[in-house]
Amino acid sequence: MKYQLVPENIDTVVKQRLLDKTSLASDKIRKLFDDYSGVLSMAATIKHPTRLEALLTHVEREDFRKSYPLLPYHVRLIQQILGLIRSQGGIFGEMTGRERAVLSVVQSTSCERF
Repeated sequence: MKYQLVPENIDTVVKQRLLDKTSLASDKIRKLFDDYSGVLSMAATIKHPTRLEALLTHVEREDFRKSYPLLPYHVRLIQQILGLIRSQGGIFGEMTGRERAVLSVVQSTSCERF
């Protein structure tokens, strides 16, 4: 299924267009999660968030696989950060195409394509 590039779908679009993995890569990432889930849980979760508690306090295996090399909550945080920058006006107010800006940030952080 194809999704439109709108704010409500940006997380899904990023995962489908930029972070999609081959079967072999998916298996490797699942193993990586299984081997390091304890460390990942301690390092990647945000304690006592004021919002998005379920998303920030627990990392699920499949969410990790779909989001890798990012964490499951990174795309939503990038959206919020860009929105805050844009709301400040000035030079940052000139940013356009907020959904495409998120795609660009994610694409620039993904060193390896699976």
